[in-house]
Amino acid sequence: MKRIEFPIVIQANIVGTFTATLEELVRKLGQPGLEEADGLRTFGGTEYCWAFELPNGQKFIIVFNLNANKAMIIADPPDPQPIVNALGLSATENEIQMFEPVSLLRCETNAARSSVWVFCSEGGYYPSAVFSTRHLAEVWIQQHKLSGLLIEYDLDIPPQVRVRWLEYKAQEAGVNTEPEFNQRYCSVEQEKHYYREGEETG
Repeated sequence: MKRIEFPIVIQANIVGTFTATLEELVRKLGQPGLEEADGLRTFGGTEYCWAFELPNGQKFIIVFNLNANKAMIIADPPDPQPIVNALGLSATENEIQMFEPVSLLRCETNAARSSVWVFCSEGGYYPSAVFSTRHLAEVWIQQHKLSGLLIEYDLDIPPQVRVRWLEYKAQEAGVNTEPEFNQRYCSVEQEKHYYREGEETG
């Protein structure tokens, strides 16, 4: 397989995860092509990334999250098996988990992971307002003495993706692909703040 330098733009699909240590990956893949410690650009904590192209033309990125001690496979096209074979991963030793592709849409790997803050008023059916920062949202909430929930949403990354990446078991996290579930899902990993008459309560 041929190494690719960052930045790289691909049609990003998460197709699997596996356990490893940073030392093991460095021995197998060489030094990371990208190190990112900014939590706004990662799935939480420091991440190390490698990018490669297989002889069949498939491009893939390995993203290792230091906090989780897990590696995520991002592939284009979204077929994990050739990558697992090329890396020589063991289903037992590396606890490989492969699943249906989760698209991150068109993703530039060193671009910031943007988010917005959505306020849902108490008893309301639709969101009341959307803000670019928590500060702007709180100013508005306090000014009008509102009650409800303020929650952060990543742009172009559904909450289910974060759950899969953090490797919760399906039974514990409730991850599935049913439309009724996905349209109502809210991850415990999403930052949330509750307000009563403009004052934060939790």
